[in-house]
Parts: sequence; structure tokens; C-alpha cells
Amino acid sequence: MNESITAIPFSNLLLVFIPVAVVIGLLHAWSLDWKNTIYAVFRMLIQLLLIGYFLSYIFESNDASITIGVLSVMVFAA
Repeated sequence: MNESITAIPFSNLLLVFIPVAVVIGLLHAWSLDWKNTIYAVFRMLIQLLLIGYFLSYIFESNDASITIGVLSVMVFAA
């Protein structure tokens, strides 16, 4: 298994927000609730960052109890 981490440049990450900016611009131009959209985008970004850090912690751990615990939570939540 390849253990190297591929770094994504910050400029490439900013490209993802171009469609978001277009949608927010359209909502503002049509006098719709664009502030709620900005709140939702920031909430989504925080959730994805937290899940990313949580998953990297799980994948880097060598403790079977952590893996079994996460698997149990996923099974019972489903």
C-alpha cells in the first residue's frame, strides 16, 4: 500500500468555490435568500474538514478497538 500523501495546492481547492460563488451571485441577483446559502456552505466545509481529520486518525491508528468501535457505531446508526 502506498503510504504517501498527495498534497493538493490551495489554488486548486479554491477552484471548487467558483460554482458556489456563481450560485450565490445568482441568488443575490434574484433577491433570494443568499445569506442562508453562505451559512450552509461554511457549515458543509466545517463538517467535511472534521470528517477528514477523523478518518485520517482512524486510518493511521493500529488499534483494533478503535476500528471495531467505529464500525459498531456505523452499523448501529444505519
